[in-house]
Amino acid sequence: MKQFLISICLLFFAFGISMVSAVELSFDSPVYKIGLGKFIAIDVLVDFQGEAINTLEGRIHVPESFDIVNTNTAGSVINLWIQEPKIEVNSVYFSGIIPGGFGSQLSDGTGIGNELEILTITLEAKREDANSITAGDTKALLNDGFGTETDIATKPWFYEISESYTGGGVEAVIDSEPPGNFKPEVTRSETVFSGQYFVVFSTQDKESGMKRYEVAEQRGRKTENYSVLDWKITKSPYILEDQTLRSYIYVKAIDNTGNEIIAVVPPHNLLVRYWYVLILFIIIVGISFAYTKTKRKNS
Repeated sequence: MKQFLISICLLFFAFGISMVSAVELSFDSPVYKIGLGKFIAIDVLVDFQGEAINTLEGRIHVPESFDIVNTNTAGSVINLWIQEPKIEVNSVYFSGIIPGGFGSQLSDGTGIGNELEILTITLEAKREDANSITAGDTKALLNDGFGTETDIATKPWFYEISESYTGGGVEAVIDSEPPGNFKPEVTRSETVFSGQYFVVFSTQDKESGMKRYEVAEQRGRKTENYSVLDWKITKSPYILEDQTLRSYIYVKAIDNTGNEIIAVVPPHNLLVRYWYVLILFIIIVGISFAYTKTKRKNS
């Protein structure tokens, strides 16, 4: 009888362990057999398994049989990037935040079995191979007020590249459209950057994905000749050099095929922003005063 009870306890213990699910990282693509020179898009997905997660980090390992063409975060569950997906040697690193947490309250009430997109990676098959794409250096933090780290399980994606495969893959992305419109915001906080003013910005490119941002500051009149500006490659948030807010701020967003869009923030210092109006007003007052004085003198 005693042995029976012990066996039952062990069974429930093992069953209980099996019910504890880790956050799961996986990959998805419509094909796994790829011809040489073909392109393929791999979705990197996450299943929160009912956990409320506010931070995700990881590195996607890509074998040398592929060239990494670009990444795309349009539609990503991550809406605030600490490090936007960065292409490195045979890998893509990412780190992002989901303010307020995500995963504990999904459509089916469980948060389990709901695979959400983190990013999409476009690859080009360069040589024959049979291997897998995996993830490492992964980290997930709970939205519990303490940043408690939780386990992440990874499901690799297996593929075959062969010259004999004439099908499979996708066409290379043809992107002639610039990234989406966006509006940079200038702000400050006593708890961030020692109270200095900074500008925050973000946009998306649904075709080839975002490559980088550049920022320029310039006093005086607003320019349409953007080539004369002193552009600096950066990321959001960007600490402003002109802390007096007397400069126009130009933010350029560039996608992976070189298309770009520029957003302009006017000076926040109202005296500078409307200095033409002030000068015109002073001139009008001066002319009026001179005219009145001359008229009185002649009379």
